[in-house]
Amino acid sequence: MEVELGSLFRQDAVIGLPIVHGRLLFSKIVKEAFYKYLPSAVAVELPPHLKTLVLQGIKRLPYLSMVVEDYLSLRPVVYPIDPGDPIIEVLRLAQENRTPIYFVDAVDKCLDEENSYEFILQNLPLPDDYSLESISFEQYYKSFLRIRKAFPPLITQRERIMAQNLLNLTDNY
Repeated sequence: MEVELGSLFRQDAVIGLPIVHGRLLFSKIVKEAFYKYLPSAVAVELPPHLKTLVLQGIKRLPYLSMVVEDYLSLRPVVYPIDPGDPIIEVLRLAQENRTPIYFVDAVDKCLDEENSYEFILQNLPLPDDYSLESISFEQYYKSFLRIRKAFPPLITQRERIMAQNLLNLTDNY
């Protein structure tokens, strides 16, 4: 499978790679894209305060680890350090290639919104990722967008902060 990221995923120096967490096929896509585009930096959807723990867990691979966080005693959140997860894979590749790494998520600043956001995402039907064996990445993403239209908008404060964090990074790269 060839990863072609058309203009849909580019904004100036930033290349966005939409992924589905915990899906091995997306880890393969991330790896292909990393070596094809050789990024000068990698930014991921994880909160900055977890960076040290997550990167330590990645150094322990192939042994599995997890980072457990308690959001103000609301509920524990578990981040498995699983090599089948595309975020973990791109972080592993960045570490191996000495590529600067940034954690840009703002979930810790948006706790109220996050509860409804997670509920909607858990109930959002996704196209079968196996279809990526026969259709392009862009076609897959467009089919997701068609499904997505049936659900309420998800542009939250969290996305705005992550977008601003990415925009701030473009000044350096």
